[in-house]
Order: sequence, then structure tokens, then C-alpha cells
Amino acid sequence: MKRIHQELRFCPSCNKNVIFQGNKNIINWVMHIALIFLGGIGLITLPCALINRALNARVGGKHGLFCSQCGISI
Repeated sequence: MKRIHQELRFCPSCNKNVIFQGNKNIINWVMHIALIFLGGIGLITLPCALINRALNARVGGKHGLFCSQCGISI
């Protein structure tokens, strides 16, 4: 599931604080925990989700945020 992430940051190109926007992946943990109790499907899907989350983690901060004024990426 993807959600739009917004945060206020300083843009070096615009020389002011502006809103930076980007997509953020969200794992539905409640669904995986419910599947564990309902039939054991969650015993397979939860470790897969944890491994996927660890392998796809961004190192060194947030990437993929774009300035709403000039469009540069940080």
C-alpha cells in the first residue's frame, strides 16, 4: 500500500522552507497478525513481509522526496 508523505524542509534551490512530497510504502501489520490467528497463512506471510521490509529499507535517510516549488529531489 502506498501513501503520500509530506514534510516541511529547507530547499537549497528555492532558499526557503517548502513542502517536500513523495510516496511511502506501508505494510498492513494488522492484516498479517489477523492471518496468523485465522489459519496459519500469516505464519508464511509475516516473515516474508519482514524480510521484504528489511531488504527494501532505505539507507541514509528519506529518499524520493520532491520539492513542491521547483521539483528537485533530495
